Amino acid sequence: MFMKRGQNPVPDKRIARVQWWIKRKTPNEILYKHKVSPDEYFQALKLDPKLKMYAHVADAREKNPNLEKFLDYKGYFDYMKAVD
Repeated sequence: MFMKRGQNPVPDKRIARVQWWIKRKTPNEILYKHKVSPDEYFQALKLDPKLKMYAHVADAREKNPNLEKFLDYKGYFDYMKAVD
């Protein structure tokens, strides 16, 4: 397989770490403390980028349980940013 110049063959270490935290069911408070952005969380869940536009549609959330996780974290992240 040929790769473009500058393309990384392995996932970014940060995304891999976020995936590990999600797999270990780390609470949102700890993820926020480690400055995990909603975009990093979204990438770590390996969701289709098109789903971001339809994240608030109930049918999309039913079909993708990880989308519900993303929305929970995004809501928590936005709340904490507003409080800080």
